[in-house]
This record gives sequence, C-alpha cells and structure tokens, in this order.
Amino acid sequence: MYGADGVTFTDGARDDLYRIIRHGFEDLPVFLSKVPSSLSDDPDQQGVSTEWTLTVRELYPASGPEFVVALTGDVLTMPGLPNEPAAIRLAVDDHGNVTGL
Repeated sequence: MYGADGVTFTDGARDDLYRIIRHGFEDLPVFLSKVPSSLSDDPDQQGVSTEWTLTVRELYPASGPEFVVALTGDVLTMPGLPNEPAAIRLAVDDHGNVTGL
C-alpha cells in the first residue's frame, strides 16, 4: 500500500483481523486511515517514503458503508454523526439572538 515493502499488524490489529474474518467481513474493501502529511504511517516521512513497512494498529468494520477501516500510525478518526444533527435545534431570531446551543 502506498509503496510499502510490507505490512505488519500489531497484536491488537491481528485480533481485530481474526474477528473480522469470523464475522464474515473479510471480502469488504479496506479504507486506510493514515497520517495526512505522508503516504506512510509516519508523519515525519514527508511525501512518498521508500523502504518502509506499513504498521496497522487497529481494524474495524464500518457496516453501514460496508468497508473495513485500517488505522495506521497515530491517527484519530472523526466521531460518527447523530441521527439528528444539532443544527436542527438552532435558531436565530430577528435581533440576531441564537438559541438551541
């Protein structure tokens, strides 16, 4: 992936992989979550790295969009959105006063 020489899995990611297979998600496409400044899992490696191994630290299925998320490096994912966005409760009156925050 992204020119890596290979892939390693942390013990936790290996457990996640077995769980994904056990639950029948092994045929889903994989969405790779990586650091934004590099095509590797290391933010200090700018651009396209050479001679490196991708480390996957966590895997989980996203059953709604039907893919598996692979987390690499020190990446955080965005939280999911609620069924009803908070913006629905917001209102601004004719005087510019905001309610619903």
